[in-house]
Amino acid sequence: MRRLWRHALSWAVTLGMLLWVLDRVPWGDVWAHAAGVWPVPIAAAAALSILGNAWFACQKYRLILRSLGTEMRLRDVILLKLGSAPLKGLLPLKSGEVVRLIYLQRTQGLSYVRGVVSVALNLGWTVLALGLIMLPGHLGQGAGPLGWYAGAGLVALLGSAIWLAGRSRAPGHRLGTVSWLPPEAWEIWRGLWGLGSGHTVKLIGFSLAFEGTKVLNYGLVFAAMGISIPWDHFFRTVPLLVLFSSLPVSVMGLGIREGGVLVAFSGAAADADLVGSGLLISFVEAMVPIVVGALLLRPFMSRLIGAERARGDGRGPGP
Repeated sequence: MRRLWRHALSWAVTLGMLLWVLDRVPWGDVWAHAAGVWPVPIAAAAALSILGNAWFACQKYRLILRSLGTEMRLRDVILLKLGSAPLKGLLPLKSGEVVRLIYLQRTQGLSYVRGVVSVALNLGWTVLALGLIMLPGHLGQGAGPLGWYAGAGLVALLGSAIWLAGRSRAPGHRLGTVSWLPPEAWEIWRGLWGLGSGHTVKLIGFSLAFEGTKVLNYGLVFAAMGISIPWDHFFRTVPLLVLFSSLPVSVMGLGIREGGVLVAFSGAAADADLVGSGLLISFVEAMVPIVVGALLLRPFMSRLIGAERARGDGRGPGP
């Protein structure tokens, strides 16, 4: 019953947003405007989406797992991330993440607590990267004290993370204990900072690269539709759209992207062009990874089921 409720809620949000968009813009106008789209930027955006999901996102998650004490080969992380992409995209309220946690527990012996921490860390690095990408739009155009304070806060947070990571690796330095933390939580905390500042810099780099491809894809789709957006408005707004469309409230972010683009850039182009851009962005950012992931879904499920059988036979986690 609970699963049915989650399905109903996510589909209700998705269909409700799409119906709201279509109430403002007839489908016929959207398709008529999209028919003249320039295909080269769309193809480039699709290629960037594959690169981001198959390389940057997997390298980032591999580093997160390493900080939690789990070392995986890159090809195994690619199988995990892309092979589970169809399930993660289509299951409601991001419950597909649970499949990844089960996979990690069965094949790598990663506890569910550490698995949940990996999801939280992935989200945290995402928010930090998108915040850094927003800085040019805020600081370059003088967004007032709030923009400067937000920028200074992000830079201070980033510098503190690198400093703490580097200090934890300094000769003779050991992280002290925190009495109120449970033992496993303390081990996780030590692991996060025990790999040094180089590890942290790599995490920041791959996070920026992955989220940057998403932001760049908005620009490519706008170019394909002939839409021109002031650069400061673009950088202030698009990272927020990327974040909102990833929230677990709709199916694959559908409706959120289209409605967000329509509202955020109203006046910059015809409504039909904006809705068409939102649909193309959903295709590039949501459907392309799912189609590629479908090629790896069978080996992903085979390894997941094989690990469960091995555990049932008493052989422990898979390779």
